[in-house]
Amino acid sequence: MHLAKAGFPPPKRAFLHNRVEKNAHTKYTFAMFYSVKKSFGSAAIKVAFTAFVFASLLAVASCASTKNGGTKLNKVYVTNTKKVSLLPADAIKIPQEYYEYFTGTFNGTTFASLCYLDADENGISVVLLNEFGMEMGTLIYDGNTASLNSSLFPKSLKSEYIILDLQNIFCSAEELLLHYKSYGLDFSERALDDKTVVRELFNKKDLIEKITVTLNEEGARCIRLENLLRGYVFEFTEVSDE
Repeated sequence: MHLAKAGFPPPKRAFLHNRVEKNAHTKYTFAMFYSVKKSFGSAAIKVAFTAFVFASLLAVASCASTKNGGTKLNKVYVTNTKKVSLLPADAIKIPQEYYEYFTGTFNGTTFASLCYLDADENGISVVLLNEFGMEMGTLIYDGNTASLNSSLFPKSLKSEYIILDLQNIFCSAEELLLHYKSYGLDFSERALDDKTVVRELFNKKDLIEKITVTLNEEGARCIRLENLLRGYVFEFTEVSDE
């Protein structure tokens, strides 16, 4: 079942898509960022989080990495022995375009940042933003190449690991089920009575990753991804553009 079929509202197209109007976006994002700080507390706003948590995804995968600027695509070690390729860009059937408040935890340390996420049949792009709404880095996947450009990230960080987690969230369940089945892994999605959507990735009986999508009290979409094998958790909370 797709998220929209489970009762989630269709995404609102954010105007940051047109990068020509970047100055206007900066002013807008600055105001929005401080509304986030008011809701979640300024102590949580630590841009360093992104580099730290994403780097944790590479703890057991030290093989060849994708260089900044985009080169060949590397496979991702989903378990300690099984590696899978990324799905094609058009595996995302329902376009997603949001500002997100991004938090994560690894080894007992929690950090947070604001980002702009755009994912559709053409690929995935993530723009990291500082408190002034200025761009601090980008992650881009177009189906053929993947690139990660930011001074916040270690050079050894492979963008494919981030992209695959995002695909596990946003690609259609049907595409993911068939994709993982070809590698001897099991993927499932179920919708609960309270409109919560749960996605799970298994290696035989071992749960590797669990994704839970809910709506908070304000009606904003909240996505929680927990990787039980690697021991990291991150969450995306939609930030309203109204």
